Amino acid sequence: MKRITFLMPILLLFVFCKKQPNKEYYPDGSLKNEFSLINGKYEGVFKKYYQSGQLEQLHTYSNGRKVDSSLFYNRNGVLDYIDYHNINDSIGVYRKYFYENESLKSEGFLHNEELMVGYWSHYNEDYGYLEEVREMINIDNKPYLNQNWHFNAKGDTIHEKSVYANLLFFKDTISITDAVKVYAVQEQPFFKDKNSSIMAVVPKDYSEDFDEYFSNLNEVEVDTTYNLNVDKEYRTAGGMPEGDYALEVVFGRYYNTPGPKMFRGILVEYSESNSKVTDTLGNRQHKIYFEKSIYVKDSVDLTAN
Repeated sequence: MKRITFLMPILLLFVFCKKQPNKEYYPDGSLKNEFSLINGKYEGVFKKYYQSGQLEQLHTYSNGRKVDSSLFYNRNGVLDYIDYHNINDSIGVYRKYFYENESLKSEGFLHNEELMVGYWSHYNEDYGYLEEVREMINIDNKPYLNQNWHFNAKGDTIHEKSVYANLLFFKDTISITDAVKVYAVQEQPFFKDKNSSIMAVVPKDYSEDFDEYFSNLNEVEVDTTYNLNVDKEYRTAGGMPEGDYALEVVFGRYYNTPGPKMFRGILVEYSESNSKVTDTLGNRQHKIYFEKSIYVKDSVDLTAN
């Protein structure tokens, strides 16, 4: 009797931890989902079907979490996209989209499996070469096309289709008595057929930075620096020749505490004309958001010999 009593908890544990196959059905009786559970959590292969019986989704679970990759098919049975999970311990997925001919269409990261973030690569359907790279960022929980580069079959940049800026940070480690200094050039403007200009918008000296998603824009006091056509004093001090500097700006800011910082700001391109062209958030100005890691040293370097 004691032996039976001893074995009962083990038997119950075995039964409870055993995979429990499950099937769910559409109202017409056709199979909708089939999967297994352990302790109430998905485990192993999960299959979802269209009502026609065609496979729609294929996942692999471990302890209730998706692992490895997930496959998604259209109603014709053609692979639509693949999600790769747990890439670099990110909270999102790496996704690859495919054309109907199953050649790679685009790829990049999705934040929380929803918002495109980072650099997305897009490929030509007929020949497979890299056609465009888009820098996607999360602005106040909305996807935003920040910059993009178009390429021909040889890999050369098609400038007239691209929109991007170059930012030169003079230093990424500064003394607390010095300012972060930046020289920015809008290499390819958003408003192609307009005479546009740029300005830089950054937090005021000694104030807090913009947050990761720029959701505190209305709370942070800002400084605006206009382009070098307006800021002629800097051109004179730098010995710059006469010319059109509407798409160039020099700006910066100070910090009042030492340590690592994340300097964030916005390059704003604007046109004096009443352009009807808008960016991906519906703005009649175009904005390029940027961030840069900065380290601020105390004015006295105690590590020096």
